[in-house]
Amino acid sequence: MTPEQMKAFETVSSNLAPYVIREYSKRLDLENPISQAYLHNRDQDGTLKGARYASIKYASALFSEHVNSIQSKGGVFADDDEEGLQLGIYAEYPEIESFVNRSDRRKSHDTNSHPARALKITTEAEGFQLAIFADSTEPVTLRDRRVEQVADALSRVIKAGFSIPSPLEFYLPKYSRGIHLPSFKVDAPWNSFAEFYAPNKIMLSPQLVSASPPMDAPDSVALKLGNPSAVIIHEIGHFLHFAHSPESFVDLFYTKFSPRYQQVANDISGYAARNPHEFTAEFFTAATFGCTIRPEHGDLYRALGGPFPAHSVHQGVAGRAFLAELNKSQLNNQRTLAAIAAIQPTAERSRNVTLLASSRWTGQTPAAGRINSRKLH
Repeated sequence: MTPEQMKAFETVSSNLAPYVIREYSKRLDLENPISQAYLHNRDQDGTLKGARYASIKYASALFSEHVNSIQSKGGVFADDDEEGLQLGIYAEYPEIESFVNRSDRRKSHDTNSHPARALKITTEAEGFQLAIFADSTEPVTLRDRRVEQVADALSRVIKAGFSIPSPLEFYLPKYSRGIHLPSFKVDAPWNSFAEFYAPNKIMLSPQLVSASPPMDAPDSVALKLGNPSAVIIHEIGHFLHFAHSPESFVDLFYTKFSPRYQQVANDISGYAARNPHEFTAEFFTAATFGCTIRPEHGDLYRALGGPFPAHSVHQGVAGRAFLAELNKSQLNNQRTLAAIAAIQPTAERSRNVTLLASSRWTGQTPAAGRINSRKLH
């Protein structure tokens, strides 16, 4: 890389420069579309040219890579008869429920169905279109709990006053990791449990319906609130950040906070301090849950291009139209319909984001929820 290219790579737009730093490293992939965008000339106001296109191209390739990896390596693989599996294992490994209820019990393994066979659940309400892609062979009870989590997260975001662009798509693979029985050795082809892919895709692991967060869960707002819906809201925060300010979103890759703002980010959570993208999503999550936020946090969030509510909502009715429409969607299980109908928008409240991490999910969420992985994205 020439000195000129290095300077171009490390340049960020003038509105971001007071807050973040991007430094060149030989370990970086300079061939991906985002890195390439940094090497090209910027617009007169300093913003990236073709930022949205570069991000979508990069995310599309990454999504395909992750889906292919999950398809090839995700599943449960048993050496012995599974009759000895205890019910409590479902809390730690929710995917075991899918394995035990596989269609062909003669097989000692179960994997994801081909994506072309996915069950598509669609609805349109609150001004946006929603599509949820689930594995048609996943047990209905498990799939229902996962859809309930998505519904709960979206109803909270709507109640907080945010407008959601259309369309928004959720992908719920039956298996996002490989589990080998009886050793319970785990292969993680997708080292995450929730991830956003520009412009509008969010993939969620079944691990989110585990019973409690793992010992190595990141120091995130979701962990502090004790609420698995917060994990999904975190990803919706990335989605809205990109939709609201794609130029800033793309210009924040490979950056870190300047020393002055590192502690400001850390006040939200340890995960927020990892990089500006995660701070923005963590702030969004905290704000959606009504956590106490200091002015300096909001100022930093605004400077990074974070989304703000399009309107104020004070009545406890926000999100009900969305939930009512979801009831009319392709869901046909009565338990799911009843559970979604019972989800009420959360009451107005103020919570301190520095709550101690919970050993169990304690928030007002659908039954059974847990993170069991290493990363948010």
